[in-house]
Amino acid sequence: LRRLRLAPAAGRRIGLKTVFSREPVQLPDASCAAEMDGTLNCHGYGSAAVVTASFGLCAAGYVMNQLVGKA
Repeated sequence: LRRLRLAPAAGRRIGLKTVFSREPVQLPDASCAAEMDGTLNCHGYGSAAVVTASFGLCAAGYVMNQLVGKA
C-alpha cells in the first residue's frame, strides 16, 4: 500500500487490521517425494487447509464483532 502511495509514509500506522503468524517458515524435509507439477506442494510453501481456515475464521469473527459493536 505504501509503495502505491495508498497509505501513509513509513513509520506511521496505517490502521489496517490483519491476521498473521510470526511462526517461521518450515521448508519441506527430504522425505517429501512429490513431482514438480507447478502447484504449491512439497516443492513450494503451500498451506494446510486447517491453518488457512483458522485464519479466515479469525478474520471473519473480528469483522462480525465490529459489525455488531463488540470490538
